[in-house]
Amino acid sequence: MHLLPAHSGALPAAAPRTAARGLANGLVTAILVVLLAAALAVGAGLAAGIRPHVEASDSMRPALRAGDVVWLEGIAAAQVRRGDVIGFAHPDHGRPMLHRVARIEDRGGRLAFTTRGDANSGVERWSVRRDDRLGRFVGVRVPAVGRAAVAAPRHAAPALVALAAFLLLWRIWR
Repeated sequence: MHLLPAHSGALPAAAPRTAARGLANGLVTAILVVLLAAALAVGAGLAAGIRPHVEASDSMRPALRAGDVVWLEGIAAAQVRRGDVIGFAHPDHGRPMLHRVARIEDRGGRLAFTTRGDANSGVERWSVRRDDRLGRFVGVRVPAVGRAAVAAPRHAAPALVALAAFLLLWRIWR
């Protein structure tokens, strides 16, 4: 006759590993949900003609700050109105920037813009054809997220996609 040992009530040795595995699964799921939500938001915006832009300076403070990710709607220059915050190539150095439209003059097929950052005292003067495309700020702003995008190397986006794919496959095949 075999006697079974009495159960001590202690958890089996595998319990801490199971708890850690459950935490890891939860973390992987959370990361995948965040990446999927971000991809869907950007994809929906792109389908609607709205593109994300990382604000590079504090020239639009307090409304926008360096590192904010903002959404810009692609519009014809003729649709821009005084007071709009628009994205355009700076007339001197060509880098993209966001400033508020202070004045618009129609000069026979071309529109002459005077723009100024809310925190700046100086203005920019530049012109484009009426049908040239500009970006208009649609009011959607994600504070500070762009700092990571600016600091990250150019291969960060493909690396995030690869990470998401790896996590998804790991979750499926584990």
